[in-house]
Amino acid sequence: MLNAPGLPAGFSPRPPTMADAPAVLALMNARDIADYGEPDSELEDFIYDWEEADLQHDGWLIEGPDSSLAAYGLVQTWSGGIDIECYAHPDVPQIGLQAYLLDQAERRARALLAGTAAVLPVARAFVNHGDAATGDAFVTAGYHVKKYHFRMQIDQTEPPPEPVWPTGCQLRTLRAGEDDQAIFRFIQKAFDQPGRTPPTFDEWRNFMMRPDHFLPDLWFLLTCDEEIVGAAVCYDYQPYGWVRHLAVDQRLRRQGIGTSLLQHVFGVFYRRGQMRVALGVDAANESAYRLYEQAGMQRARQFDEYHKPLG
Repeated sequence: MLNAPGLPAGFSPRPPTMADAPAVLALMNARDIADYGEPDSELEDFIYDWEEADLQHDGWLIEGPDSSLAAYGLVQTWSGGIDIECYAHPDVPQIGLQAYLLDQAERRARALLAGTAAVLPVARAFVNHGDAATGDAFVTAGYHVKKYHFRMQIDQTEPPPEPVWPTGCQLRTLRAGEDDQAIFRFIQKAFDQPGRTPPTFDEWRNFMMRPDHFLPDLWFLLTCDEEIVGAAVCYDYQPYGWVRHLAVDQRLRRQGIGTSLLQHVFGVFYRRGQMRVALGVDAANESAYRLYEQAGMQRARQFDEYHKPLG
């Protein structure tokens, strides 16, 4: 076996193929079990990304001396730069595999971004908080922690309280095709903040309405006079329910609408037999964190978001 420069003796890289998906899933879940005690990945989580990527050039597998999968990396473009995935199997000694993947990923990232309109492209990565070795590898490579994210979840043992809606407002589900532009504009406005690069409508729709996950009956819109003033965008991530977006019109915040939307979502998943409901929140968003706590959710996991300018 020939050694690649930068890798320990006996370890070799190669690009992934679709046939490697089960082995990569096993590696990712081994990492999650080591960090959080249970798996957190499904095949669909990355098959979509793989179908969008040029695996021959955008992905890497590192195999050990016994040909078992030791590490995995992938780069993807996004509106503000490049996303990097980097996983090393928890049972493999920490011998620089992440450093090799990051070096390869950044080389590929710069090639992908060459000639783009990005003023200051950024390499971004999300790392399990418990994966200290991978976090250290990012820091050594010049990354810094930009944000912390919490996974909030509730494990229901009884039906939630019935939601109360403002007078004159009605809750309904998404009318696919008819509401797409309106819910896109509402979500983007609700989460707008300085420095955020919003996706285009097509980028957003292609991701959010993927056939493998999209169920319009789990997209809930609160309207007043036909105007969207609140939304809960959810997915069925068996065995739990996932709230991708929870948003309230800024003019109507602090009136209990967010809590009512959550109670409705909890009730829907409870009746579907999914007692666990989860969502993600920026740790710096204290008001949202308090809202979720008051609704009965608890912090279950932490993810660290690393950034590095590539200009």
